[in-house]
Amino acid sequence: MKRLLMITLLATVPAGAAAQQTSLKPVPLPIIDVDKYCAYVAQPGAGVNLCIEQEQQDYDELKLLWNKMTPQDQAESAKISEYDHMLTVVTQVIQAEQAQQQLTPQPPAHFQP
Repeated sequence: MKRLLMITLLATVPAGAAAQQTSLKPVPLPIIDVDKYCAYVAQPGAGVNLCIEQEQQDYDELKLLWNKMTPQDQAESAKISEYDHMLTVVTQVIQAEQAQQQLTPQPPAHFQP
Protein backbone atom coordinates (compact mmCIF):
# COMPACT_ATOMS: atom_id res chain seq x y z
CA MET A 1 0.00 0.00 0.00
CA LYS A 2 2.80 2.43 0.92
CA ARG A 3 4.62 1.53 -2.29
CA LEU A 4 1.53 2.26 -4.39
CA LEU A 5 1.03 5.58 -2.63
CA MET A 6 4.66 6.55 -3.21
CA ILE A 7 4.44 5.64 -6.91
CA THR A 8 1.23 7.62 -7.22
CA LEU A 9 2.80 10.65 -5.53
CA LEU A 10 5.90 10.50 -7.70
CA ALA A 11 3.75 10.25 -10.81
CA THR A 12 2.11 13.58 -9.92
CA VAL A 13 5.45 15.41 -9.60
CA PRO A 14 6.74 16.93 -12.85
CA ALA A 15 9.65 15.02 -14.38
CA GLY A 16 12.90 15.91 -12.68
CA ALA A 17 11.29 18.12 -10.04
CA ALA A 18 11.69 15.61 -7.23
CA ALA A 19 15.34 15.03 -8.06
CA GLN A 20 15.94 18.74 -8.52
CA GLN A 21 14.50 19.61 -5.11
CA THR A 22 16.55 17.03 -3.24
CA SER A 23 19.84 17.40 -5.13
CA LEU A 24 20.20 21.18 -5.05
CA LYS A 25 22.99 22.43 -2.85
CA PRO A 26 23.38 26.00 -1.65
CA VAL A 27 24.74 28.31 -4.35
CA PRO A 28 27.37 30.83 -3.24
CA LEU A 29 26.75 34.52 -3.75
CA PRO A 30 28.40 35.28 -7.09
CA ILE A 31 31.32 37.66 -7.41
CA ILE A 32 30.60 40.24 -10.10
CA ASP A 33 33.29 42.37 -11.73
CA VAL A 34 31.93 45.60 -10.28
CA ASP A 35 34.80 47.74 -11.58
CA LYS A 36 34.06 46.66 -15.15
CA TYR A 37 30.29 46.98 -14.69
CA CYS A 38 30.50 50.48 -13.21
CA ALA A 39 33.00 51.65 -15.82
CA TYR A 40 30.46 50.61 -18.46
CA VAL A 41 27.26 52.07 -16.94
CA ALA A 42 28.41 55.14 -14.98
CA GLN A 43 29.82 58.53 -15.91
CA PRO A 44 33.63 58.61 -15.71
CA GLY A 45 35.14 59.82 -12.44
CA ALA A 46 32.75 60.44 -9.57
CA GLY A 47 29.96 58.46 -11.26
CA VAL A 48 32.06 55.31 -11.30
CA ASN A 49 33.03 55.78 -7.66
CA LEU A 50 29.39 56.23 -6.63
CA CYS A 51 28.43 53.14 -8.61
CA ILE A 52 31.15 51.07 -6.93
CA GLU A 53 30.12 52.32 -3.47
CA GLN A 54 26.47 51.43 -4.15
CA GLU A 55 27.34 48.00 -5.49
CA GLN A 56 29.51 47.40 -2.39
CA GLN A 57 26.61 48.31 -0.10
CA ASP A 58 24.28 46.03 -2.07
CA TYR A 59 26.81 43.18 -1.95
CA ASP A 60 27.24 43.57 1.81
CA GLU A 61 23.47 43.42 2.31
CA LEU A 62 23.18 40.41 -0.01
CA LYS A 63 25.74 38.54 2.12
CA LEU A 64 23.36 38.87 5.07
CA LEU A 65 20.29 37.74 3.10
CA TRP A 66 21.69 35.08 0.77
CA ASN A 67 21.36 32.06 3.07
CA LYS A 68 17.73 32.90 3.85
CA MET A 69 16.78 31.67 0.37
CA THR A 70 16.34 28.16 -0.95
CA PRO A 71 19.12 26.77 -3.17
CA GLN A 72 16.76 26.98 -6.14
CA ASP A 73 16.13 30.69 -5.51
CA GLN A 74 19.87 31.22 -4.99
CA ALA A 75 20.59 29.59 -8.36
CA GLU A 76 18.05 31.79 -10.14
CA SER A 77 19.23 34.97 -8.39
CA ALA A 78 22.88 34.18 -9.15
CA LYS A 79 22.14 34.66 -12.86
CA ILE A 80 21.63 38.40 -12.33
CA SER A 81 24.65 40.43 -13.43
CA GLU A 82 24.52 43.39 -11.01
CA TYR A 83 24.18 43.55 -7.24
CA ASP A 84 21.62 46.37 -7.25
CA HIS A 85 19.12 44.36 -9.29
CA MET A 86 20.03 41.14 -7.48
CA LEU A 87 19.31 42.75 -4.09
CA THR A 88 15.88 43.85 -5.31
CA VAL A 89 15.05 40.34 -6.52
CA VAL A 90 16.41 38.62 -3.39
CA THR A 91 14.44 40.97 -1.13
CA GLN A 92 11.25 40.25 -3.07
CA VAL A 93 11.85 36.48 -2.96
CA ILE A 94 12.40 36.52 0.80
CA GLN A 95 9.32 38.69 1.36
CA ALA A 96 7.22 36.33 -0.78
CA GLU A 97 8.48 33.31 1.18
CA GLN A 98 7.69 35.05 4.48
CA ALA A 99 4.19 35.95 3.24
CA GLN A 100 3.63 32.34 2.17
CA GLN A 101 4.69 31.10 5.60
CA GLN A 102 2.21 33.48 7.22
CA LEU A 103 -0.55 32.08 5.01
CA THR A 104 0.28 28.51 6.01
CA PRO A 105 -2.26 27.42 8.60
CA GLN A 106 -0.77 27.12 12.06
CA PRO A 107 -2.05 24.64 14.62
CA PRO A 108 -4.33 26.27 17.17
CA ALA A 109 -2.65 27.43 20.35
CA HIS A 110 -3.66 25.70 23.56
CA PHE A 111 -3.18 26.99 27.05
CA GLN A 112 -1.26 24.55 29.21
CA PRO A 113 -1.33 25.24 32.95
